[in-house]
Amino acid sequence: MNKVTVKLEGLLNLAQFLKVMAEKKHRVQVGVFGHKAARENSPGVTNAEVGIIQEMGSLTRKIPRRSFLHDPLRTHASDLMAAVAKDMERLFRDGKVALFLKRLGLAAEDLIQEAFESRGWGKWAPNAPSTVKSKGSDSPLINHGELRRSISSRVV
Repeated sequence: MNKVTVKLEGLLNLAQFLKVMAEKKHRVQVGVFGHKAARENSPGVTNAEVGIIQEMGSLTRKIPRRSFLHDPLRTHASDLMAAVAKDMERLFRDGKVALFLKRLGLAAEDLIQEAFESRGWGKWAPNAPSTVKSKGSDSPLINHGELRRSISSRVV
């Protein structure tokens, strides 16, 4: 279980926040969804499949774990909440929970893009020399950019 600490001031407190979330039953999802799953340069495999292999790693394929979703969202949760905190109280007070979650999803997408740009903030294992040779780049998780472009968010 991940723990996120958010300092709420003014009219909205944590109890109100949780009550509104429970009443509205809105959730934000971030990841690779059906409409962006297809790959142009690798037919037969989807971005979701490539993503789960990278997210979890593969012993049989000798692919190290390079988390571009879970780790960035978990380790940078406070940055993510800070990015949307200024609008949170107003949007909740006005009953615009879905709009708040949409903004939270977009901020999460930005954070995930930072992970790609920074090679997981320097934590992703480097590509094997054979991989660098075959794709012509030493950037982990970036070949044609399809996985990176497939990340999106939605409010359900």
